[in-house]
Amino acid sequence: ALPIYEKEICEMPFIFFGNEMTVHLDETKRIQIGDITPDRIADLLLRLSGTAYDNLLCDCLELRKKHNLCDWAYLLMLKEIADQFCGTDTNEAVLMMGYLYCQSGYKVRFASDNADHLYLLVASDYFMYGKLSYEIDGDIYYPVQEAKPVLHICKAKFPNESNLSLGITKAMQLDNTEAESRVIKSRAYPDMKIDVAVNRSLIDFYNTYPSAYTNNDKMTYFRVYADTPMNEDVKKQIYPALRSCLQGLSEHQAVSRLLNFVQTGFEYEYDETIWGCDRAFFAEETLYYPYCDCEDRSILLTRLVRDLLGLDCVLIYYPGHLACAVHFTEKEKGDYYMYNQKEYTVCDPTYINAPIGVQMPNFKDKEATVVPIK
Repeated sequence: ALPIYEKEICEMPFIFFGNEMTVHLDETKRIQIGDITPDRIADLLLRLSGTAYDNLLCDCLELRKKHNLCDWAYLLMLKEIADQFCGTDTNEAVLMMGYLYCQSGYKVRFASDNADHLYLLVASDYFMYGKLSYEIDGDIYYPVQEAKPVLHICKAKFPNESNLSLGITKAMQLDNTEAESRVIKSRAYPDMKIDVAVNRSLIDFYNTYPSAYTNNDKMTYFRVYADTPMNEDVKKQIYPALRSCLQGLSEHQAVSRLLNFVQTGFEYEYDETIWGCDRAFFAEETLYYPYCDCEDRSILLTRLVRDLLGLDCVLIYYPGHLACAVHFTEKEKGDYYMYNQKEYTVCDPTYINAPIGVQMPNFKDKEATVVPIK
């Protein structure tokens, strides 16, 4: 539906990860729930589904499109709007957020506890680590805000529902929040040097991202990070300099330079030491934080090889270690793995100064799993 703006309608500004945004929303659209009963929630949802919130819904959908918001980012944006208008995590905010997310095509359910607190549950095909979940009619739902293990769940279905995806198919467009620049360079190839300042707003958003996997395959945990496109602002800062250093080189020479750049340009540290738990990085996070580990380096290296050289890559998972491998157009020497009848030659960005085709000795004889990425 197209928005129909009335002359007297008011705009509500809000900040979303550094972005100044605006939606059409005023005091006449405020709701009061009172006691939580199935009939009361049904009556309010019926009221919301009239024309009064059409402008707001259209604004939200337009902001999602304008900023390339993934499903998770869109959900957080709706929460920011509802919390600001109704009060953080109030029952009214939960109802408004759930209505907007439902009307945007997502599968939601409402629930309550014995203290008359309303909760929003969203369905996803991804298993999210460390989060409460509820199985409803074969789907797994997660509470948007902190919830109690036992809830009274309304199982009423809505039309045209789809599950929340944690895949990020497009680079999001977030206004740049100034961050300190950082110089990263290769030891073996000093001309392989970049000066990059990663958008702090993007980093703050990535900090909210749930660790998850899908299709009952724990290896897809890495794919969420490896398949996410590099932010355009970061690409503009680093890709011209890297392309200049790779110009005219063979595939072997170019990959060798990128491999050493990632091997020697970053300081290694265990996740448990820095974060207290295992955590994978999106490519921009590795460029931002002072420390990274094997999975972060492999994710970054495969992103650089795919974007700059157009070569297919896979991740190689060993118990306790992650490396990657590249499909060259001509056969390379060294260790390789087969996937889809193609040879992928090992490139380990954590094995410092190791050339193409050489695996870490501690893992060479270990059972390895090929993890396909886009």
